[in-house]
Amino acid sequence: MNNKCDECGASNFEVRIEPDEFQRNGQSFTAGVEHSVCRECGDEVIFAEQIKRNDCILRDAWRKIDGLLTAQEIVDLRNKLGLTQQDAAKVFGGGVNA
Repeated sequence: MNNKCDECGASNFEVRIEPDEFQRNGQSFTAGVEHSVCRECGDEVIFAEQIKRNDCILRDAWRKIDGLLTAQEIVDLRNKLGLTQQDAAKVFGGGVNA
């Protein structure tokens, strides 16, 4: 992580994962959201790579609520069946990287 603090210019951050409440289809759920805190001035920020990870965490939580497989469950199933992403796409549909 080569990020600098907008407040003080430091690049010394502590990564934190803290629970946050969300709603999906009328259901409440809690998910750990990652963000960073500048160790110099205490400013809080969410960097681009953390946003991507947080999005994946939320999508998996939504999948569980909707009764679908999580991303890791899909990977595990593909591996168990000996399928690449491309093979799975041919069998199940859903695009090139199914």
